[in-house]
Amino acid sequence: LCSSQEGRELSPQERLEADPFSDMNILAAMWEEAKLVEWPKPGTVVRQTVVTAVVLVAAVFFIVTLDEAIKTLYQTVGLYPK
Repeated sequence: LCSSQEGRELSPQERLEADPFSDMNILAAMWEEAKLVEWPKPGTVVRQTVVTAVVLVAAVFFIVTLDEAIKTLYQTVGLYPK
């Protein structure tokens, strides 16, 4: 069940293949990793922000409207004082 290579150390070549930034200091490695990220374009960020704001406003409107409707219903039935 156990691999015969389970406790074996990686060779320098294997370590470099597994993690090309392993020999760098942490800040340089972080910078190199960040350069590999595909960052969103400004237009995409603006579009996603607008979509999020619209969804937020719609959700708030729905919750407030539902709250008022339930309050009116409870007041009509007499479960909530006017």
